[in-house]
Amino acid sequence: MKYFLIALMTVVFFMIVGCQSEVKEELSWEIASPSGDISMKISMLETDSSLVYSVFQTFQDTPVAVIENSPMGIIRSDDDFSNALKFTGVSEIREDADAYIMNTGKRLENEATYKAFRISFLSVNDNPFEIHARAYNDGVAFRYAFPDTSFEEKQVLLEKTAFTVPQNTVKWAMPYEEPAQWAPAYESVYKNGVPAGSESPTPLGWAFPVLFKSTTTWFSVTEANLTRNYAGSHLQNLRDSLTYTLQFPNPEEIYGIGSARPVSDLPWSTPWRIILAGDSPGVILESNLVHHVSQPAIFEDYSMFKPGRASWSWWSDHDSPQDYDKLVPYIDLSAEMGWEYSLIDANWNKMKNGNIEQLIEYANEKNVGLILWYNSGGDHTQITEEPRDKMFDPAARKAEFIKLKEMGIKGVKVDFFNSDKQHLIKLYHDILKDAGDQGIFVVFHGCTLPRGWARTYPNLMSMEAVSGAEQYWSPEFAQQAPTHHTILPFTRNMMGPMDYTPVTFTDDPRAPHKTTNAHELALGIAFESGVQHLADRDTSYLGAPDYVKALLIELPVTWDDTQYIAGTPGEYVILARRKAEKWFVAGLNGFEKPLDPSFALDFLESGSYTANIVKDGYLPRKFDHETTTVSASDNMKIMMLPRGGFSIVFSALRD
Repeated sequence: MKYFLIALMTVVFFMIVGCQSEVKEELSWEIASPSGDISMKISMLETDSSLVYSVFQTFQDTPVAVIENSPMGIIRSDDDFSNALKFTGVSEIREDADAYIMNTGKRLENEATYKAFRISFLSVNDNPFEIHARAYNDGVAFRYAFPDTSFEEKQVLLEKTAFTVPQNTVKWAMPYEEPAQWAPAYESVYKNGVPAGSESPTPLGWAFPVLFKSTTTWFSVTEANLTRNYAGSHLQNLRDSLTYTLQFPNPEEIYGIGSARPVSDLPWSTPWRIILAGDSPGVILESNLVHHVSQPAIFEDYSMFKPGRASWSWWSDHDSPQDYDKLVPYIDLSAEMGWEYSLIDANWNKMKNGNIEQLIEYANEKNVGLILWYNSGGDHTQITEEPRDKMFDPAARKAEFIKLKEMGIKGVKVDFFNSDKQHLIKLYHDILKDAGDQGIFVVFHGCTLPRGWARTYPNLMSMEAVSGAEQYWSPEFAQQAPTHHTILPFTRNMMGPMDYTPVTFTDDPRAPHKTTNAHELALGIAFESGVQHLADRDTSYLGAPDYVKALLIELPVTWDDTQYIAGTPGEYVILARRKAEKWFVAGLNGFEKPLDPSFALDFLESGSYTANIVKDGYLPRKFDHETTTVSASDNMKIMMLPRGGFSIVFSALRD
């Protein structure tokens, strides 16, 4: 069913004895995706001239609610844009298309078609207010705008945006962390398929994105294009409530610097509020809508920001960055495996048995680029790891990046932000801009979510914002990891590059892995990151079977396509990623039982392919390996152990 823009004036006549009939008006506007399958309706209520919206997916010509009537609007310190609004006009619906190239991601070449329109209002004080809406074939997006060009500074006190989900909906959601030394940093484990009305175990609610499944639809809500003029948001719902309200950062995150509420000069636009929707979780996994609505790249030439693989000593030896002799084997590992980089983590400025200049010289001889760790610094973090305070002060930061460029450093990892307040959102943007000006790429840890920034800043290679392999010291994490891994492709990694630091075969004695080695290997394909930090020790990789090393040597980190093959978050997932003419497929079993799902190979082109398969052996720490010949018309079935997995590389056979 296709919708067209309408301004419905529903005239209701109330016949009152002895009185003249009075007329009331309700205005509403609808926009649908180019396919007509996803639509959004915005209405101004006749009772108080407030705004509500709803989102629908069409099944067999019948629209079914994805988001039920939910409030819209903003309250500024100087005016209220949530009720008593006066409609002043609406633009025509236009169909538009956008084509762009990413430097990292699930799909480098992107094309998006959408329909868009703008609705204009005046507040009770005659200040202008707009809603911009777009409908794509996999979801809708809207934002608010204040087009006033007075350049006056204003503050938002409250954004009334909410998301009301249907009855009998379940969710996969990450609790938003309370302020602490290391938090918030989006490092909680997702709740797995719990009722939508359930409360967060923390008083602060839920982090974006939240994945839902109603009786008919898979859908996800999140935000994108978070610029330096807004704060990062999260969601809150009360017990048994199906309405999720938008929340600004907790005031306790502020530490006396900046504000929890956004401030900006006019004109001013908010981030986009996004609802993705489809008939399978694959629509969410494959979507790039977060990047579609984000600002284009600010660097015209980003060929100097090269994605790649990196060795990393810190995971297996936290003190190793302070010892030249312990770092050399990891540079040697990258050289032998053909990996582009090696990450030198915290406190490298205290190095013994050598110094950073000597290490750079050694790495250059091995043709391995170095990535250096930094503490984000400033009074917002009390963590003392060094180098500290080089990134927070603008003058010190710019001078440091000039120095790093002269030294030949390829990238930086900046850690410990621990808040989504606007003051730190601005810091992310400033770091990315200043680093990019010197040809240096960036990885963030202890950080917020990527919200389309990888499109705007091609030098953004990855962000943590995930409970990743660093957590393997915890028995609780080790127990939850198999299920957690099957949720991440549909949730956190949908948002952008994710520095989980995967492929760890070595057990921490405090928390042995529950996953099999084949499961861990498959994470290198399943999780997308512009720099893939392969976290295990050098001896673990060098001692692996030759066919495992061959896959890690070949492993890409950027992709020409990503496709969902099978699975359900929290249970298992099979996904395929293409690099040039090769397809790389990962399978992850989150169950405590063996699994052998059958899946079609129709993502392959015509012709025959060699399938190089690395899968579970007879024990969790053993691999098995086989090769076979297949075509696109075939199905495959691969047995996975409990919490197991597999990796496949499909290579076309030439005549």
